[in-house]
Amino acid sequence: MHCMSNKTFLQHMKKVSEAIVDAALQSMLDAAEEEKAIAIRDRNVDSDGVPMCTVVADGAWCRRSYKTNYDSISGVASIVGFKREKVLYIGVRNRYCSICASCQNAKQTPPRHTCFLDWKKSATSMEADITVGGFLQSEKLLGLKFNKLIGEILTCHKLTDLIKNTKFPVTSRNLLKQQIPIFRTAVDKALNTRICMLKADHCDVYFCNGNKEGEINHVPELKSRGLLQEIMKIICGSVSRHVSSLIADQNTNLSELFTSIVNKHVAGKRIIMLLEDSTKGVVLLQYQSTMWVNI
Repeated sequence: MHCMSNKTFLQHMKKVSEAIVDAALQSMLDAAEEEKAIAIRDRNVDSDGVPMCTVVADGAWCRRSYKTNYDSISGVASIVGFKREKVLYIGVRNRYCSICASCQNAKQTPPRHTCFLDWKKSATSMEADITVGGFLQSEKLLGLKFNKLIGEILTCHKLTDLIKNTKFPVTSRNLLKQQIPIFRTAVDKALNTRICMLKADHCDVYFCNGNKEGEINHVPELKSRGLLQEIMKIICGSVSRHVSSLIADQNTNLSELFTSIVNKHVAGKRIIMLLEDSTKGVVLLQYQSTMWVNI
């Protein structure tokens, strides 16, 4: 049996995608009802009686960036309910439409079609825009208000970018490269220690035994090169501003798990599966097959 042509596949995919979208929307409505029931039970409602819930959000692109190419032509973000661990909102942004692109290359006027080009800004701003859109539409679409967000702070990414700054000596930057995992551990331990102090528990021994065996103090060198000051700006700017929310000791694993399941079915993002609305179709198809994150 011969394989169907690309044109035939897209025709069938368009028909199937409509049913997938309807089913996915209904699933998200059902998940919202569960979150609403928990919010009402816990009396977590606003002054107007609208149920409120905590959510986890994260995003991804249709291609890998390898920490250098932040120019994906499509991106997706999901918002997951923290209590029931089910997807409540999915958004997709496209910077590309195959029909518009082909007509532009041929210097022709695009025919009447459903254009999926809905984003003309940078790829790095897709996730934030989708998340904000989910918050703004939650009450209208789901009858539920997202009042708390569990997100991620990209401190390690900023430290990685600092390594590429040729303003500082390569020896100091290489030293920072080796120490990034230690910075992450130190921040985690500091937060955990803060939680212990709030609970009147004991501090972690990480901070109570002084210098470790074989430990080298690199602070004077980094300070003399001016690199330490930049590191402190990043940590103080990113972490300290959000320390009150970090006390909850939560992460975005719920949303990242959903994204990883989708990535598994798009060749690990090594192939750009983007023709017209195919990214949205793939995302919603996999969502419909999993239905919830906690599997």
